[in-house]
Amino acid sequence: MRNMTPRTVHRIPHATGKQTRHCRIIGCNRHTKNGKPYCVNHVESNPYVSHVLSVISDRKHEEEIVARRGWTAVNIDGSIAQEILQFLRVNGARSLKRLSRDLRRDSKLQAMYCVALTKAGLINVSKNKRGGLILRVA
Repeated sequence: MRNMTPRTVHRIPHATGKQTRHCRIIGCNRHTKNGKPYCVNHVESNPYVSHVLSVISDRKHEEEIVARRGWTAVNIDGSIAQEILQFLRVNGARSLKRLSRDLRRDSKLQAMYCVALTKAGLINVSKNKRGGLILRVA
């Protein structure tokens, strides 16, 4: 039988460690988790989060304008139109109903975007055997 002598284990502290951090917002003394710079009440102060919230707001604003004014208000270079084109490029032809469901967008609003993209020559529309509209990237 071998001679079993206990080994000494040396713990090396992690560089990040479990430091208690406080929110960077002046006057807020709430603790943050995992070394994050902002507490849950001020997470929107993070530049990335601010950018994402701005993009979401811009998209909602664009959808409201298109819903009010119709397909002529669609921004072909906007994020929503580009999202539709990219989705069709990646996933192939879709019916209008299926595309609306896949992108989680109201079918009337989706139809307005598709009319604008068709008029711009970016997508082609054909009919399936049952008479439904099929959308493809041009």
